[in-house]
Amino acid sequence: MRELGIGNWVTRRSQYTPERTAIIFEGKEWTYKQYSERINQLENGLLSLGLKKGDRLAILSFNCNQFLELYWACAKIGIVLVPLNFRLVSRELEYFLKECEVKCLFYGSDHSLVVKELKDFPSMKIIQTYVCIGKPEMGEDIEYETFIKDFSTHEPEIVDPPTLEDPQIIMFTSGTTGTQKGAILPHRKTLWNAINNEMSFDALGQNTRYLLNLPLFHSGGMFIATMPVTHRGGMIVIHKSFNPKLALEDIEKYKINLVGGVPTMMYLIIEDPDFNKYDVSSVTSVAIGGQITPLSLLEKIKGKFKVPAVGQAFGCTETSTIISLTQDRPLDTKKTGSIGLPLFHGEVKVINDKGLEVEWGSGEIGEICYRGPMNMLGYLNMPDKTREAIDPDGWFHFGDMATIDEDGYIYVVDRKSDMYISGGENIYPREVENILIDHPKIANIAIIPTPDKKWGEVGLAIINPVAGKTLTLEELLEFSQGIIAKYKLPKEIIVTDTPIPMTVTGKILKHKLIDEYVTKG
Repeated sequence: MRELGIGNWVTRRSQYTPERTAIIFEGKEWTYKQYSERINQLENGLLSLGLKKGDRLAILSFNCNQFLELYWACAKIGIVLVPLNFRLVSRELEYFLKECEVKCLFYGSDHSLVVKELKDFPSMKIIQTYVCIGKPEMGEDIEYETFIKDFSTHEPEIVDPPTLEDPQIIMFTSGTTGTQKGAILPHRKTLWNAINNEMSFDALGQNTRYLLNLPLFHSGGMFIATMPVTHRGGMIVIHKSFNPKLALEDIEKYKINLVGGVPTMMYLIIEDPDFNKYDVSSVTSVAIGGQITPLSLLEKIKGKFKVPAVGQAFGCTETSTIISLTQDRPLDTKKTGSIGLPLFHGEVKVINDKGLEVEWGSGEIGEICYRGPMNMLGYLNMPDKTREAIDPDGWFHFGDMATIDEDGYIYVVDRKSDMYISGGENIYPREVENILIDHPKIANIAIIPTPDKKWGEVGLAIINPVAGKTLTLEELLEFSQGIIAKYKLPKEIIVTDTPIPMTVTGKILKHKLIDEYVTKG
């Protein structure tokens, strides 16, 4: 028996529950039947372009129904989808597109300027077709709705459909050194992510009304709940981008029962001055992920939404969720601050520096590792990095350090690398430092994380200036404009003549900087 990929999920749902609402985007609704027909039109359109199994297609867009239509159309054919972070500048995007050898780029009209810049790169001659979601500003590009409207709503025959082991998505992430890596994710990973999360969260079912707050280019937005909700035939409500007031309006209007996001999003929702004016009584489950959440915020979320526990989803792009805390297991409600228990299918262990599993309840800190059906296939064009991440026995090493209590619940305590998470986004200081060091007034620079009530963590840049020079944050932001995404930049700077501590080989001792400027204050 040949195990087919996940592309037929919406098709099946259109047969089982054709009139059930599948998607609501900016107030417009599509049933599963209508959703499936639009996906079929797009699928026929992609085939007309000569695209086939194994080809790579990228999308640069805010959240929209077309993003998800493209996801499913590609999955049915076996085209590998490359979701792009819309916060990146053209120089950064060009690297990803070139690495993936993308043949076709779909983009939102909001991103026309950056796409125009991309077209000026000689390497972008590899892209044969540009499709604009919205009105294209460049005459040679195709408008999405015009592109699909004349194609059949009937499903085309795919001679060589993808299997569960075929690549489905290439999602770019960064390793602990800041190296950009494309994680190749198979159809298998999506299937088991859905099954595992459905088994872990009772809130995921055919009656789920899910408010998606995360961007779809993000692993958390694409996989954690979006795919399980579709798999079960539930309803997904999305907006172009996150807005806390719109989120509250949606909860009341659509009787949302599952709300997801990163801690920063939940903070903005519950701290909205009009929160108490909205009826949020339909919410039975709240799930967050993306970074370590302060206990005070978890308690506030529980109180505001009157839920027994706040669900935690722990994982990464390479594996999706592997550990979860839910309100559906009695003991979970007493484990505030834990990321929970390993999901049903797959293995999780925490190992010390000798490679031995830490003992439950010992308080020993070790690294989280995972082995199971949700592992990526590897990193694009990086066999050495793949071998570093996945050991010979198939264990993926996270680089996150944790302890396990006497009941097997896992608590993250730190990360191996210098990476920090701000508003749910991974920030890699070395990438930023390598750009800012070129500022004519900077002699040396080190960026460290510092706690922030709104974003979880933000960057603090410690700067040794060129002799006789001074520097402001505004100058730094102006210098980096168009070179690197703004969200990666530090929010504070400290200019000091005290030398940044370094080893004899030139490595910055960041733990000393954190002790001096963050711990001691």
